[in-house]
Amino acid sequence: MTQPAKVRRRIAGCGWLPNAWSVKAVANQPRMPNSTTWARYDGHSWPKLSGGLLKLETIKIRAAQASRGKMRGTRTGQVYDLFRAAEFLAHRSAATLAVDGALPPTHPSASAISMPIPSFTLTQLFAGAPGPFTALTIGVLDGVHLGHQHLLSRLRDEARRRALTPGVITIHPHPLTVLRPETPPSYLTSLEDRIELLRAAGADWVVPLTFTSEVAEIGAEELATALFKTVRMRLMLLGPDAMFGRGAPPDLINRMKSLGEELGFELIQLEPLLHDHERYSSTAVRDALKVGDMERVTALLGRPYRLAGPIVHGFHRGRTIGFPTANISLAADRALPGLGVYATRVFVGDGVYSGATNIGHRPTFDAGHLSTETHLLDFEGDIYGERMTLEVLHRVRAEQAFDSPAELIAQIDRDIVKVRSIFAHLN
Repeated sequence: MTQPAKVRRRIAGCGWLPNAWSVKAVANQPRMPNSTTWARYDGHSWPKLSGGLLKLETIKIRAAQASRGKMRGTRTGQVYDLFRAAEFLAHRSAATLAVDGALPPTHPSASAISMPIPSFTLTQLFAGAPGPFTALTIGVLDGVHLGHQHLLSRLRDEARRRALTPGVITIHPHPLTVLRPETPPSYLTSLEDRIELLRAAGADWVVPLTFTSEVAEIGAEELATALFKTVRMRLMLLGPDAMFGRGAPPDLINRMKSLGEELGFELIQLEPLLHDHERYSSTAVRDALKVGDMERVTALLGRPYRLAGPIVHGFHRGRTIGFPTANISLAADRALPGLGVYATRVFVGDGVYSGATNIGHRPTFDAGHLSTETHLLDFEGDIYGERMTLEVLHRVRAEQAFDSPAELIAQIDRDIVKVRSIFAHLN
């Protein structure tokens, strides 16, 4: 499942509307002049602006008229989107002015979103704002392991009981890239894959929130208040290790409960989900990956670990010794299994193949840069430039150096025999 592209339209000169809202009643509206009257665009009526603020009550009256068939040219099925767009624009205008210091202090939105929220953060939240009211969880959620999937399944169920739209605020890059730049994290999934997996696990919408040094200074209450106002959060569901807000406050749950009572949202925290008496966590996945325990990685993720990238030219040494390989280019921050040879399921073009993949530095030849190269069993053809995906299933052996190419060739023969045996067992 792919995330819909965020095709944005400038609406009424006061905010960005994501593609998720760009239905017939919303899409492709031109910039509106600055007045308080109504004008017709694309067969529908829309409010013009007055001093940057929308008269929400007037909009609701117009929507009610539309629902009774009194607004010519507006179909009943679009009334809900009219309400939704009206509320979106009202909140967007108020929040933007609050950040700019242009709202009068008596305006109810002026104190709701305070100055510490960076304007680009508000823009991201407003741009991803889904339906009228939402249930959400927030965190990095790298890997989308079974613990995350359990969290999202519960979020979806709780949202349905309350007629809310379930979604995720996923933080990217990982906070450690800002807080401890000397020890950058490695990712179990790319951001694109993470979003796909989150949606497949139950999220109707996903908003990537860019983590910066400015975002690191936002307090937990300030961020939660912004979520309440921007994406209209009415339920926050958190995992057992949830942390957000400046300084990662240890009393986060109690503070969120208090704030929820004040603003009007619920808080639910889940108990830990265990695997072999250990919590499901991205750290546990990385630890198993580091030692090449792919069976444990698969058990924690609920799926085989995947690596994907374009096929690029290498040194062609494999071809010279009778075992041509396809090298894939991977992001430098991608978490890799421990160095060695692995049985992999290979997806390239329309085909699915068995593969023997070496992840390492080629110590027999030059001990050069780290590479990921795969010999496809029973395959011939030119696939340079195509995208290849590997499912890493089992570690055959650790990386080792050989005294001669002849010894390496003999070992590769044994590796391929073992890979065939592994796939025969799987099939």
